[in-house]
Amino acid sequence: MPPMDDDRPAQDIESKVLSLIARLAGRKAVTLETSVNRDLGIEGHDASVLIDWLHKEFGTSFVGLDMRAYFNDEGIESVTWFRSRKRPLTVGHIVSVVKKGAWFDA
Repeated sequence: MPPMDDDRPAQDIESKVLSLIARLAGRKAVTLETSVNRDLGIEGHDASVLIDWLHKEFGTSFVGLDMRAYFNDEGIESVTWFRSRKRPLTVGHIVSVVKKGAWFDA
């Protein structure tokens, strides 16, 4: 998927990603600076749902994404100490990945 050239599609992507992540986390709103794993506690199955939705909705490739570097397995997500050991993944980085069309490390 080529990078977005027009601001309109880029804004649509941003608002769709923000909306989905807010719904998935049970929040009214999130920002580009919000960390999906550290701030929102999205881990395990919910992380897989998020990645799957982004791939289906935008065709984004997540080849090369090491889920273990960012997300804990199901059942560990409520333990803050484990969450803090993972690399933060911000909503803004996810939006950039979707705009690019493929995963890249932050």
